[in-house]
Amino acid sequence: MIQLDNPTAFPLTAMLLFLAIFGRYVLFALGFWWLFRVSMSEQFAHRAVQTRPRKPGQDRREIGWSVVTSLIFTAIGLGIILAFQRGHTRIYLNTEIYPRNFDRYWLGRWLIGATHHGLHHAQFRFNYGLYFTFWDKWMRTESPDYHRLFEEKTGTKPVTKNNSNAERKQVYAA
Repeated sequence: MIQLDNPTAFPLTAMLLFLAIFGRYVLFALGFWWLFRVSMSEQFAHRAVQTRPRKPGQDRREIGWSVVTSLIFTAIGLGIILAFQRGHTRIYLNTEIYPRNFDRYWLGRWLIGATHHGLHHAQFRFNYGLYFTFWDKWMRTESPDYHRLFEEKTGTKPVTKNNSNAERKQVYAA
């Protein structure tokens, strides 16, 4: 994967991503223009919704808005790549990134981390919330094993030979 921390890789990746996104706009616009205005213009002439002629400069404004939206989507794409490379997307990798006792603080009680998400996939009938735990608290679908497993993963509770494998098997078998 391209490391975006490299000073030459970031602008090159941004330019290629922008060209791909804007190129898709151009490709679709030209394709539909050719299909309905050139190739099959007689078959679709009676279906025209807008019968007034286009305003002067309308094409230029539409291209300008396509450039703006392409820049926005490029920025979002670069943000996602940077977040992935810096490890901010580890919630789906079963690696708990929150600190010890975070689930006991006001913010930690409401945010979903890897432990919460992993229990959803392991138990299937718990932890349906996407970003926030209040849905599970409200609907009473939060796993009863969540706080114990969070303590185990973050090192709050000492992991012994007896409680590590046996309890983990018990939680994931439920």
